[in-house]
Amino acid sequence: MRARVLSCVLGLAACTTPAQQPAPTAVQAVQVPAMGSARPFVGPGAVLSNGGAWLLEITPGPEAMPDNASFRFEVRIADAKSGDAASAVTLAVDAAMPEHGHGMNRVPRVTRLREGHFLVEGMYFHMTGRWELFLDVTRGAWTERTQCRVELADE
Repeated sequence: MRARVLSCVLGLAACTTPAQQPAPTAVQAVQVPAMGSARPFVGPGAVLSNGGAWLLEITPGPEAMPDNASFRFEVRIADAKSGDAASAVTLAVDAAMPEHGHGMNRVPRVTRLREGHFLVEGMYFHMTGRWELFLDVTRGAWTERTQCRVELADE
C-alpha cells in the first residue's frame, strides 16, 4: 500500500495566507466539500495551521504514511510570521476516517525532542481510504488545529 496525499497546505518557503499561496504543481490537490477545512498537501515541506499562526514541518512527509503498518514522523513547529521555533507549546496528534465514522485503533505517542520539535510514534492507519490527520498545537489556554487529508490507496 502507498499513501497518496490529497490535502494539507505545505510550503515552508513563504509565510502567506492560503489565498496568496501558489497553485500546486507536483501533486494535484482535490477539493472535498464535506471536509473543506483541511488544507491541501502540495509536496513535502510545512503545513500552515488552520488559523495561520503555526508552520508545522512533517518529516518524513505524508508519502511515508503506510496502510496497516506502524509508522512515525517528526514535527517541527515554527511561528508562521517569524519562522522561529515555537516555544512553550505542546503537540497532540490523532487521525480519523470521517466517511467511516471512526478513528485510529491505537493512540500515538508524542515526545518532545527539544523546543518546537516533536517525535510522533505509533501512528497506525489500519485500512485504505481517506484519513484526516489532526495536529493540535497548544500554548497556554490556546489550541490551534492543523488538519491534513491523506488517501491510502492500493498500489
